[in-house]
Amino acid sequence: MKTKLEAATESLMLCDEAKKNEILEAMAQSLLANKEDILNANLIDLEKAIVSDIMKDRL
Repeated sequence: MKTKLEAATESLMLCDEAKKNEILEAMAQSLLANKEDILNANLIDLEKAIVSDIMKDRL
């Protein structure tokens, strides 16, 4: 039984360049639209992380 990731990967492999670009553009727009939520979630994760300050700077 395929995982969702495997099925999605196979589907993307069958797409032509124009469709792949369309998908990438939609992903980029989604990231931009959710930028603040993503950054806030990352800050929460960093606060909970048990790593050195040097490592946090890299993250």
